[in-house]
Amino acid sequence: MKRKTKEKFKYITKEMLKLLGAGAGITFLAMLGGGRQGSKLMKSLGKYSVWRIKQTLKQLRLRGYIEYDDEDERALISLTENGMRRLVRFQVADIVRGCVKKWDYLWRMVIFDIPEKKRRTRDVFRRELKIAGFYLLQDSVFVTPHKCEKEIIELAKMYGVLPHILILTVASLGPREKEVRTHFFKK
Repeated sequence: MKRKTKEKFKYITKEMLKLLGAGAGITFLAMLGGGRQGSKLMKSLGKYSVWRIKQTLKQLRLRGYIEYDDEDERALISLTENGMRRLVRFQVADIVRGCVKKWDYLWRMVIFDIPEKKRRTRDVFRRELKIAGFYLLQDSVFVTPHKCEKEIIELAKMYGVLPHILILTVASLGPREKEVRTHFFKK
């Protein structure tokens, strides 16, 4: 797939999954421009053809993100568990993009103590912090030079772990400062 085609596919995918994730019961016919939800979607995807949208629908179905009966145009398109995970990934990426990238010489430290009964959520939250570019200082301690407290709070709310999260803004990381600076500011 060419780069430009991948970008189109990613954009259309994101818009469709967001609409389905919002709980909108969308039929295949509505997805192609009919009905209230369809017109809302088509407005946001206005620069793409119906053919491109149909192709994206087929790809989403092949990848297991959505389910629908292509025989019945009035059948609802539903988001699968895989599709929900993909939607969350898009939302996390949006949150991370919201971080201020200019360094103000302060470190943001995220410390969490998520209970064992929420182990899967803890592992996913840890993975998302790594993907977002945070540096693992210790098992449940991550650090970044980027100002992103609001974004981390939003991420923690999304995973339902906000009561177990502590975000500190510190001027120094002590003896580990050099190691972390090297990680973020390689020259």
